[in-house]
Amino acid sequence: MLNINIWDSLWAVIDFFLLYFVLKKLLFDPLLRFMEERKARVEAGLNAQREAQAAAETKNGELAAAREDCLRESRRILDRVRAEDEALSSQQSARLKQESAQTRKELHQELQRQWEQNGQILEERQAELAAVLADRLLSPDGQQNG
Repeated sequence: MLNINIWDSLWAVIDFFLLYFVLKKLLFDPLLRFMEERKARVEAGLNAQREAQAAAETKNGELAAAREDCLRESRRILDRVRAEDEALSSQQSARLKQESAQTRKELHQELQRQWEQNGQILEERQAELAAVLADRLLSPDGQQNG
């Protein structure tokens, strides 16, 4: 037969509840508090990560927009410089054509002046040259008398 001692059973129940309260105070409550704090830190870290990722995406968008602005500005500057270069080239080309035409005109005038000067010299010496030629032709040995 089974013999149950009430005092032993009562002490077992008291020991059980005493152990339960001691473990609850010293182990379960601190463990639950630690787990809640850890959960809160993990959540805070995840929230910080989400915020940082959102901020990074925002910054990436801003950087992309700034890069596009810089590219547009550089294209605008390049187009302006090309236009200025073309205008300057056109001006220089026109100036060089004008200078070339002026130089040709001056050279033509100089050649014309020299031509006329040589013509005058030839006219002045024509009589002298005719006399020398006639003298040579008329002389019997073909040498100049002089």
